[in-house]
Amino acid sequence: MNLDLSEIIKGDPEKPRRVYLRDEVTVDSVFPVIESIFTMADEGPEDITLFINSHGGEVFSAFELIDCIRTVKCKVNTVCSGVAYSCASLILSAGTGLRFASKNSRIMVHQCSLSVQDFKNIEEMKTLNSELKFSNNKVFSLLEEYTKGKISLKNKNYFNKDRFLNADEAKELGIVDLVY
Repeated sequence: MNLDLSEIIKGDPEKPRRVYLRDEVTVDSVFPVIESIFTMADEGPEDITLFINSHGGEVFSAFELIDCIRTVKCKVNTVCSGVAYSCASLILSAGTGLRFASKNSRIMVHQCSLSVQDFKNIEEMKTLNSELKFSNNKVFSLLEEYTKGKISLKNKNYFNKDRFLNADEAKELGIVDLVY
């Protein structure tokens, strides 16, 4: 594809259809992004472009944003301009239009994790472990869908450790379509 990012995000300069995720992924940080996407989608069918520069965060907040991206009728292009680590890489891969990474960007994929402070006793540890397995399987089943099988539940052990990727490697794995 010889598409230029500037061609994709052209539009009415009075009403740019761009939104930015530039913080840790939390309930609070994704709310204005979701609100903007729904508002723009209500205004018309033109593509929306989501720029991402995030170290990741809460996986269920990422799921909420992904559900929004996947629900609106217009296409949502995703662009990594900086970093897309952890669940931010999942959001990047979830774009319904074109998915871009700048040539200097970094993308990181890994399995879900919890911190030691999340465990208060053995019973809670069992419950949280079960939830962690559910979340991890959900992340990798979504990645399998979005990368057309290049990342999957079958090869999730490769991602036991943080896997830092440059833009070309992210393209090879199907996380993005184009490097600009």
